[in-house]
Amino acid sequence: MNKHRLFLLLLSGMLITFAFLLPGISSSVAELLLLGETPTPSALEYLPFVAKDYAPPTPTNTPTPTLTPTHTPTPTSTPTPTKTPIIQCTPPYCPNGRLVCGNPNGCPGGCGTICQTYTPTPTHTPTHTPTPTSTPTPTPTSTPTHTPTATPTPTATPCYSPTIVLDYVPPYDSDDDLRGHVTCVTPGDYKIAVYINVAGWWTKPYFNSPLTTIQSDGTWITDITTGGSDRLATDIAAFLVPNGYSPPPMSGGATLPQELYTNSVAYTSVTRRAARNITFAGRTWTVKFTPILAGPGPNYFSDDPADVWVDANGYLHLSIVNRNGVWYSTEVICADALQYGTYTLTVGSRVDLLDKNVVMGFFSWDTDAPQYNYREIDIEFSRWGEDAAQNAQYVIQPWDVSGNRYRFYMNLVGMDSVHSFDWHADHILFDSREESGALLQSWTYTNTTYIPPAGAGNARINLWLFNGWAPSNSQNVEVVIKSFQFAPASP
Repeated sequence: MNKHRLFLLLLSGMLITFAFLLPGISSSVAELLLLGETPTPSALEYLPFVAKDYAPPTPTNTPTPTLTPTHTPTPTSTPTPTKTPIIQCTPPYCPNGRLVCGNPNGCPGGCGTICQTYTPTPTHTPTHTPTPTSTPTPTPTSTPTHTPTATPTPTATPCYSPTIVLDYVPPYDSDDDLRGHVTCVTPGDYKIAVYINVAGWWTKPYFNSPLTTIQSDGTWITDITTGGSDRLATDIAAFLVPNGYSPPPMSGGATLPQELYTNSVAYTSVTRRAARNITFAGRTWTVKFTPILAGPGPNYFSDDPADVWVDANGYLHLSIVNRNGVWYSTEVICADALQYGTYTLTVGSRVDLLDKNVVMGFFSWDTDAPQYNYREIDIEFSRWGEDAAQNAQYVIQPWDVSGNRYRFYMNLVGMDSVHSFDWHADHILFDSREESGALLQSWTYTNTTYIPPAGAGNARINLWLFNGWAPSNSQNVEVVIKSFQFAPASP
């Protein structure tokens, strides 16, 4: 027997003795040694021992390569241990799992006995992904787990008060419908009342159908061109009114009734044709425009620069002209509000010689004050269609009340004349003079029943045709106004 064989026999004997001293060591290993075979790591792995929470050791005979780890992953959650039946026992060890039979000497019952295997709770050791040192690998960042964010439910714009909005305003001289919407109301509880201004306010769409229904989404549509001249409306107004309210019918009135504003929860308006403004005597004046016949007269009123203008001397020119067979009159409206004081006009034309159908007026007017007869105070030059009639008058409205009108003949010596009214709470003094200062006429009115209080309104100057009749000589007319002055009353 050679030395190597003798060494193996001695070593086997020692192991056998050690096996008897420490029960549970597999005799299979000893047998392998006696045969001169080296046990494999897998055979050594099956050395039995009793333990319910066994963590397999890390083999020590496998060399660990020198690697550059990229990152240490976050350990995943530990799975819940489960018992996996069943394994055929092979004494003195169970080859396919760890023994949990409780018998340190092997499976109870000997060979062929059924015993359970236990899957030990794994201990998660971070796994390092080796990276060749020659090729640097950037350290990846952990991808965060994004929890989807719920899309917030859109919230409506807070409502503070009902509103009415014009979404589409038809262009001037168009047949399109007016469109809009309302907010902050229940659509079924309200209606829309629409009016248009064509030389006065008119109900739309019809007198017998003055209200427009609001759709469930708050939108509404109104036909505003149901009449012959509706396309020429310069202004549009819309009111949001509650169900049950009957809006007042309008057929050319100068102003919309106050009750519309009182009974509506919201209203809006728009001007489709911007007014023309001029500067005269240091003040702003609006040039009147009416696309249909309107008062006074009735007449068509033009704002054409060829019909109303201020020349290089600062003089205002008003005209009556025939254009394409239509006679047009003119009027200007001062932007300043009326108040007590003296209103003075210097005229640079022979207004005493005007055609019998022509009227020139200098007056005060407040469209919103019908209760005060529109605060109208007049100085007018006309023969009112008569050949031999008086050609001038002073008037407090209503004109047909006895004592409210003073008529006279006026014969000018020169081209220019100066006319004024001095307005106070208890009297109005009218005065007409030559440019030289020579008195032509004067009149003091003291009936306080009809003297209007000062307030809103404006001073106005116009040149127009009585009853809309053409000048008897068929000639255009022009009047020059040299100046306008206002002096407030003393306190």
